[in-house]
Amino acid sequence: MKILRALTMTALLLPLAACGASEEEEAEAQAEAEALAESLGNALEEAADEAAEEAEEATEEAEEEAPAAAAGGGDTCEEAYAGIMQMVAAMKKQLGGGTGEVEEDEAKKAEFMEKCGALPPEVQQCLVMSYAMEHQAECEQYRDQLQAVQGN
Repeated sequence: MKILRALTMTALLLPLAACGASEEEEAEAQAEAEALAESLGNALEEAADEAAEEAEEATEEAEEEAPAAAAGGGDTCEEAYAGIMQMVAAMKKQLGGGTGEVEEDEAKKAEFMEKCGALPPEVQQCLVMSYAMEHQAECEQYRDQLQAVQGN
């Protein structure tokens, strides 16, 4: 943020220095540059805060909806896939993607199920969002195996 402010001020002050502007004009330009830089910085911070808030809301919604999607039974891979699809739908909805409906691709689901099924049960559990969040340290050791499954 400080770099952006410095660059903005420099860009606004450089023409005045080259033309030999008076001290009063330079001071006025300096004040304008500082105000502009602060305004830009505030706008960027506000946008970043808003984006972080939207992402947090999408994650919370996905976490709430994932157990409901997985409640139909099935194995760990089914539960993981259902949770992932619910998270994608919630994020899509939060980010302005309409109703948040996600069309399932049967080929991708089959590929996910095949890769997930090949994993040991303790690694499969880490694909379930609620489990992974509660057991972050444990699941971290399986990161490479998990990324191979999610790399669809």
